Amino acid sequence: MSGANIIKKKQNNWTKSFQLLEDFREKTLESKEGIPEKQTIKIKEKAIEILNKCPNPKSNKKKQEVGLVMGDVQSGKTLSFTSLAVSALENGYEIVILLAGTKQNLWDQNHNRIKDCLYYSRQYAISKNDNALSAQSIKAILNNSLNRHLIITSMKNTNGLNRLKKTIQDLIKIHPLKSIMIIDDEADQASMNTKDSENDPNKTINDP
Repeated sequence: MSGANIIKKKQNNWTKSFQLLEDFREKTLESKEGIPEKQTIKIKEKAIEILNKCPNPKSNKKKQEVGLVMGDVQSGKTLSFTSLAVSALENGYEIVILLAGTKQNLWDQNHNRIKDCLYYSRQYAISKNDNALSAQSIKAILNNSLNRHLIITSMKNTNGLNRLKKTIQDLIKIHPLKSIMIIDDEADQASMNTKDSENDPNKTINDP
């Protein structure tokens, strides 16, 4: 989203590595998508700007932050958050989780779109948050000698989020996980339920 508006505090400029992001710009944004070079450079710069507003995963300080990026409809948000995911993984985030839909067909569509965007490199492992995903399978990817980068896509509903939470909790028991970035592509849907969370702790997500 070259015209994205970022609602967040000032950036810290901690990012250091940009080769994977440059590869994505050249091979996907320019060569595959046919986006003009000037615009792809803006997408790359915006991804770096957003990432610099996120916590540095290599810092010794534990930190959790939430940010909001807004853009117009059909402004290229998939390519924008994929650029961010690539840059985050290159600069120290161990896992990027993408909440990619509230319905099965939309989840499938977005999952396949991410795989299609990263077609050019076997460095990326794109996994679904389904029954095949486990703490052991994630650990195997993270410990792979090929230095693979993991992106997990998930449906944004109660069952999907609970399954993902348990998998990550199990992973922490067997792998020293330090950093995760969560990109919520459905921030305008199925958001936090504030109506009855005190009386019923299960009512934390408004399923559509």
